[in-house]
Amino acid sequence: SRVESGTATRAKLPSLLNQTPSMSNTVDENPQELVAENKQPQESSPTRRVAADQSDLELTERSQAFIEIMKQVDGVASSNLPVLLIGALGTGKQLVACAIHQRSARSDQPLLAINCAIIPPDSLDAELFGSDPDQRGLWEQADGGTLFLDEITETDSTLQTKLLRALQTGEITRSGSDEVIQTNIRVIATSSHNLEEEVAAGRFNDDLFHALRALSIVLPPVRKSQLADA
Repeated sequence: SRVESGTATRAKLPSLLNQTPSMSNTVDENPQELVAENKQPQESSPTRRVAADQSDLELTERSQAFIEIMKQVDGVASSNLPVLLIGALGTGKQLVACAIHQRSARSDQPLLAINCAIIPPDSLDAELFGSDPDQRGLWEQADGGTLFLDEITETDSTLQTKLLRALQTGEITRSGSDEVIQTNIRVIATSSHNLEEEVAAGRFNDDLFHALRALSIVLPPVRKSQLADA
């Protein structure tokens, strides 16, 4: 199954999970509905529960380049620090995120995903942090688990500041509310851009960059990560 989706523009693209099969430890209130969704993906939905087939991970690990990547995955999985995955489109960033989650102590909790490149900035805040009084955002829904932020460089400066606070303190506020909500999640973020250049150009928050890069994995170009026996 293909597992990478994303873009540097705010174009309409498939969901991160459109072509990913269900995983036995994915937490959902109605697992049967989740399986049905995965069989008939909805391109209009930018947020869904992530699932990955262990056989896909085993197959990918037959690539020497990805064997090295999986060694890094094992090195970061036990931490609660954010992880930054850097690589071009199609290099398997979502697959690596799934592997990190599966190998972590949070593996029995939700792994949720959002593609920051396909949601307008004025809607992304509510998608992530919810809106007052009753709508929970993905940050709350992923409490105890992992949140996968694809193409985080596509967020605007206001949201980047809010993300930084949430990473540093675990505290969030829903859009339109002053109530502080304490959360416990791990963030895995991706970018297909050179983040140092984005920071230098003033397009990405320097403090957020340093918070995310505490643990980082650079994925090799596709031509270098082909399966050895393909």
